[in-house]
Amino acid sequence: MSFKNTIANYIPKEYQALSKTSGIINFPTYGLIKFTGNDSLDLLNRLSTNNIENLQINQGAQTVITSNKGKILDVLQVFRTENSLIILTSLNNESKVIEHIEFFTFSEDVVVKKITENKFVYKISGPQSQSLLNKLFTGLQSHISPFTILEASINNHCFKIIRNDFMRYPGFVIIGNICDQKILTDTLVNIAENFDFEFVNPEAINAVRIDQGIPEFGKELTEKYNPLEGNLINSISFNKGCYVGQEVIARLNTYKKVQNSLCLIQFKALEISKAPPNNLYLKGKPFGVLTSLSKNDDNESYLGLAYISKKSTDLFTLKNFQAELSSKETIHISYIKPADPV
Repeated sequence: MSFKNTIANYIPKEYQALSKTSGIINFPTYGLIKFTGNDSLDLLNRLSTNNIENLQINQGAQTVITSNKGKILDVLQVFRTENSLIILTSLNNESKVIEHIEFFTFSEDVVVKKITENKFVYKISGPQSQSLLNKLFTGLQSHISPFTILEASINNHCFKIIRNDFMRYPGFVIIGNICDQKILTDTLVNIAENFDFEFVNPEAINAVRIDQGIPEFGKELTEKYNPLEGNLINSISFNKGCYVGQEVIARLNTYKKVQNSLCLIQFKALEISKAPPNNLYLKGKPFGVLTSLSKNDDNESYLGLAYISKKSTDLFTLKNFQAELSSKETIHISYIKPADPV
């Protein structure tokens, strides 16, 4: 069986919910870590790419932890509460993040704890997500700013709400204790049944993610690439002090030595036998790597994300040309274009 035949089609109404109204995501997508101690913010600031030392209570930011070679170890979302930092990691990557942080922790007053098992995380995303949130929780402010964390409740069951716009549309993360999961689920089911919202599956999320040019940990965001290649420039401060990998990233930026550009690629193919990553060739010469793939709703074409060599950016001007995959299939590319920074 070819890989083409194993790609699950997304359900159009789920895709529409994510892009037109709001989709509800009730399966795991994040790991959770909690920092406590007086030096928590300072330590994480010294170990990641963004300047987070001035975060105020109930504010957050996205930052990247990198290896000493400037490669991506994870993308973190950091939120400051009154007594702790709440960290969203990539799914199943909490232990690696903690190991990295503890390696560089010496006499600092910091306690790092994985809390994923004690919590559940739901996400909502789409243009009408704020409206869904206001139906879910009473008494919320009419507008919640990006990278804000606050608390709300349902029948005295408390939840943390984070706005992080994770799919470029307004998006919220809802974190609660495991014992409170049922009340939130039941309330969301009731809202979805009575309004134009949908619970969505991974296939729909993958399609919207690729359409929006959003890299994913384990696919685009790996130790093969640096944050500049991964379009994470908005998560990098070039004016802060040193961090692990800082010299490499600064040098790549200053001397324009970034080797790859994350791009959207649309193409048609009769068959695809290998899942990404899949090398791309033009007349036998490599020009990039296909890293993510989704089948379009016309069921004939594909949209993907790919790292394209900076030496091959002339391909951005070409339309409807033929290329090959490392799995030997011929593909007919409609276009390649750079993805927007995240």
